[in-house]
Amino acid sequence: MAMYRKQTAIVISAVLTATVIAGCGSSEKVASSASSEQAATDEVTSEAVTVGEATDTEKTVGMANPMVEYETTPEMQEVLGFDPLYLPESSGYTCSVMYIISGDLADLRFTSKDGGTAEIGVRSALIDTMDSDDVSGYYGDDWKESTVSDTEVEIGGGSQDVDNTYFAKWSNDKYAFSVSGAVSENEFSDILEQLVEITENEYTDDGQTSDAELPEFSYVGNDEIARICVEAAKQLYEGYDETDVMIPAPVVGDFEETGTSTTIYANIHVYGYDLEGTTLVCKNGGAYPCVIKAEGYNITDIQVANTDDEEAELFNNDKALLSKINDSDEEKSIRKSWIQMYEDNCNQEIDSYQDYGQDPVELADE
Repeated sequence: MAMYRKQTAIVISAVLTATVIAGCGSSEKVASSASSEQAATDEVTSEAVTVGEATDTEKTVGMANPMVEYETTPEMQEVLGFDPLYLPESSGYTCSVMYIISGDLADLRFTSKDGGTAEIGVRSALIDTMDSDDVSGYYGDDWKESTVSDTEVEIGGGSQDVDNTYFAKWSNDKYAFSVSGAVSENEFSDILEQLVEITENEYTDDGQTSDAELPEFSYVGNDEIARICVEAAKQLYEGYDETDVMIPAPVVGDFEETGTSTTIYANIHVYGYDLEGTTLVCKNGGAYPCVIKAEGYNITDIQVANTDDEEAELFNNDKALLSKINDSDEEKSIRKSWIQMYEDNCNQEIDSYQDYGQDPVELADE
């Protein structure tokens, strides 16, 4: 699921607002139009859809309009009630646009990382919200049954009549899925196998829930600034959907201490995880460039920048400081080391963490 700054109430400060950012569970958006196969089957192009606004044109295709475009997967999850099926970036494709059709059907489009023109369409829905378990939008009569991994799949298309586009559809007791793409038969088979394996592992009756009872994250170390940042992160995380554990990754640019008073200039990243097997899977979170004021370990005020202009003003346009708090390599290093710190002290086996649509990141071997 995706990362974003969201509106959060802080008792000791004003209401904090936030803007969407790329990160945990989301893909950076790039300009895209619907592929020829989607245009042929759905008669809709991405130019006909605006973010958060449905189209007015009614067309009779696999699923009725409206199509609403979304920026992040967490926004889609709130509407759908589940995480939409997502093609991992290890496939060589990256998500270019995300729709929900008629409030029920997730329709994600993926384009090749190498600049190719091929587009992959991935759909998913809860069966009890649909009229049929066929969400492919393809109405040819050439479906053929096949077994992929342990799942029965139907595959169709591939002819010039549909621009050499292949389609596949499958379902389980709870979800319906489909994938389409104008690619070679071998490449389509590889993509299909990846998606089917994801649905076998993650889209069972309880595959998207977690029964883990994990302790709260606690900083283990002697850095008092880090301890204050953890307390600030707890407040910034208020208002997010509940997860098994929140583990922050604060990037501190500078701080000032006067007696028991401390002022910290930082970018506080918060990540909410559910434990799935031995992997912490990121479900939500956000980044908060902020100035924190504290008495001892008690937070007295948090000022958060919600835009680039606000960030520059909050940090007095100090370019060196801004560069330091927005150092992505430093943030990744802190994130991994703090997850490792948590694993070392929580009496729970954790060997990796994973952002939505990304490959797991392995923790250091002991």
